[in-house]
Amino acid sequence: YFLTERWALRAEGRYELYGPNGNWYIGAGVATRYHFLKIYGFSMYAQAGYFYGFEKENKREFLFSRSPIITNRYNYGMLNLGVGAQYRLGSRWFINGQVEKNISRFDNSNVTLGVGFRIK
Repeated sequence: YFLTERWALRAEGRYELYGPNGNWYIGAGVATRYHFLKIYGFSMYAQAGYFYGFEKENKREFLFSRSPIITNRYNYGMLNLGVGAQYRLGSRWFINGQVEKNISRFDNSNVTLGVGFRIK
């Protein structure tokens, strides 16, 4: 939802599947974006948000492929900061890519590519 021409507020759901052991994360949160450079259908932005979610991590007890798999489940919140680029596909649809740093007990970073729909 755009509050001004350059400042947006977003509600976002996430599902991430990663790693060779089938680890996953599912969560939801809110974020704000400020588009600091807009040229035709292209824009660059900075983002900050807060997400809360659940993670399931499968890992092997030892490095050997036949060792038992240990499953850990985590519930946690995280603050994220990122920068990205967005390209509009018409008046409401867009493609975006971003790099973000997640500040939580795991302190990881990720790169995402997605498709979005502008409500207003």
